[in-house]
Amino acid sequence: MAGGGEETSMDKVMRDGGVVALIVEKLRSAHDRYAAALVCRLWHDAVVWQATTLTLRSRDSLPHLVRTFKHIVALDLSCCDEQLTNSELEFCAFSFAHLRSLSVGQADLNQDSISDEGILAFAERCGHLEQIKLANLPKVGDAAMQGLSKGCPLLRCLNLHNCIAMADDSLEAICEFSNLEELQLKGEFKFTAGGLEKIGTHCTGLVKVCFDLGATKIDTALRSLAESCPKLQDLSLKFKHANLRELAKCRSLRSFSVESDQAWDRELNLDESVVAIAKANKNLKEFSFLIKGGLLSDGAVTGIILACPLLETLQLEACNLTDTALMCIVSCKSLQHLVLDGLRSGGHGLTEIGQCGLGLTTFALKNARRVKDVELQTLMDGNRGLETLDLQSCQGPSGIGFSAIALCSNLQYLDLSSTDVDDLSLLAIASGVPNLKQLNLVKCKRINSMETIARFTSLEVLNVDQCSFVENQGLGRVAASCPRLNNLSLAFTRVNDEGLQKLTVCSMLRTLRVSYCRFVLGEGVVAIAKACGGFNHVVLSYRFRDTPTHKALKEQSCRVSLEMDDMALVPFGYNLMM
Repeated sequence: MAGGGEETSMDKVMRDGGVVALIVEKLRSAHDRYAAALVCRLWHDAVVWQATTLTLRSRDSLPHLVRTFKHIVALDLSCCDEQLTNSELEFCAFSFAHLRSLSVGQADLNQDSISDEGILAFAERCGHLEQIKLANLPKVGDAAMQGLSKGCPLLRCLNLHNCIAMADDSLEAICEFSNLEELQLKGEFKFTAGGLEKIGTHCTGLVKVCFDLGATKIDTALRSLAESCPKLQDLSLKFKHANLRELAKCRSLRSFSVESDQAWDRELNLDESVVAIAKANKNLKEFSFLIKGGLLSDGAVTGIILACPLLETLQLEACNLTDTALMCIVSCKSLQHLVLDGLRSGGHGLTEIGQCGLGLTTFALKNARRVKDVELQTLMDGNRGLETLDLQSCQGPSGIGFSAIALCSNLQYLDLSSTDVDDLSLLAIASGVPNLKQLNLVKCKRINSMETIARFTSLEVLNVDQCSFVENQGLGRVAASCPRLNNLSLAFTRVNDEGLQKLTVCSMLRTLRVSYCRFVLGEGVVAIAKACGGFNHVVLSYRFRDTPTHKALKEQSCRVSLEMDDMALVPFGYNLMM
């Protein structure tokens, strides 16, 4: 109330539940919602009721969260680095009756205590599930998938990752989902080629498919998808060996991505297969082809571009390409995203791309060679609307060439890792790119001071792994100048706990990586967890396992990931640097 007893407009807002609900509805960032919840009980309740997704980070908090968030429709258990049990999953299934989306398990931790019984609880009680993701559940097998196929008839999206107990019976159960539109199978399973073939035959409504199954043969599965799935638009493949020719029978693709770290079998005639797929799918908008040793020729790239006039994204392992192919890319007027990894510049093609006025928003020359300053300058001048630029390990440009990046004032993401960028060129970039959100400078040896980095005041993500210029005082200046910083990686640096203490002013910090930092003993990390309300993930060296630091971070509901290093077997507290 005002001094005279009159109610101000702010007072009215503070107590009007409808107005508060409308304000909270407009809040997009987790940080803003967290701050709003601290205003008063009314605002707290408004934030709670607007929530649709619950992410569990600690088992201990589950009973309290259930009482508060019974209404949520999405449950994410993938951020919990503790071993969940079947009884806890049963408790969740009983408590959250309105679930539409469920995620159990994370990419870097096996959940060894969860079996079919825990997943079946959701099949029995959450019949409206539309999206399910199961990752690294070694004891969850065919019975769970069979139960889900019967109890969740509305399922549209299924993502399975490293469920090694699942075999062909699980694939048969997947075939029972009549509404299935998206399917991702990644990692190790007991699937056979014959079992995978049934997916395309029975799941004819599939729109998006991702197969990343290692050495498992997928040739027959690809044929069944091409022949039986007329709505298939998005196909992503990662494999050791496969014959892609059968995919030329597909006519509906909009996005096609292929990746393999194995040398390509020359007898399979890669160029011919890829061009045939492009000609059969003339409405392709995204084409990504990153195969080790399976290098497309100039003729194949030309064929793809001529066959697909609507192409917006082109990603290539470009070691084998010459200026002839680059000249053809110039004619692709709808192109917005161009990646030419491993390109060996011939001196003219990149210049032509810069001069033709494509207006790219994404460009990458990762691991490129022989790139000249004038080529990089022309590329930047001709694509001033760039939002993403990846020049990791791009060899050839000097500080003069890198300074031209300052022309791209809309840049949001920049990767200059393992390049010859220096302090002066970085200063030039900072002056011309005021809204840069992510900066990667891993292993940059020509930068001498963090003062330069502090000029990027809009940074949200910063990676300075393996950088000798990282030191405590500089870290303090970055912390003071970059209030939006939420993700910071300092692995393999000389930073210590005193330097980490300076990060406590970064109220929006969420994730920190300080693995392989020998001078970090843990006090600084714990201080950050206590000072930064939204801090929820830290990556440490394995030597911190079961230490007081590890336990203190868990008490702060902070997810801890551990990475092996050369001190993993050294007793904690013993300093090899002394």
